[in-house]
Amino acid sequence: MSDVLAFGKPGILLLTGLSNCQSVRTANIIGAKAIVYVRGKKPDQEGIELAKGKNIPLLSTQFMMYTACGLLFSHGLEGIGASRADNGHE
Repeated sequence: MSDVLAFGKPGILLLTGLSNCQSVRTANIIGAKAIVYVRGKKPDQEGIELAKGKNIPLLSTQFMMYTACGLLFSHGLEGIGASRADNGHE
């Protein structure tokens, strides 16, 4: 979560394998639009309630982090600081 605090920007989609309430607190601090828990993880009840109060959607996928990020990127969602022009894409 320290990397998210250091490099995260408002409006990002936060992908994480950490399912405790700290992921929701971190997402709230940086202004993330939603959280996706990878590897089938689910947030704890405290995290769910906190996310409801902050209007942060919570999602979960069975994909590993690498696969989830790759799928999102292949469908046009860029990473932080990434730009398709910088990565050889148009």
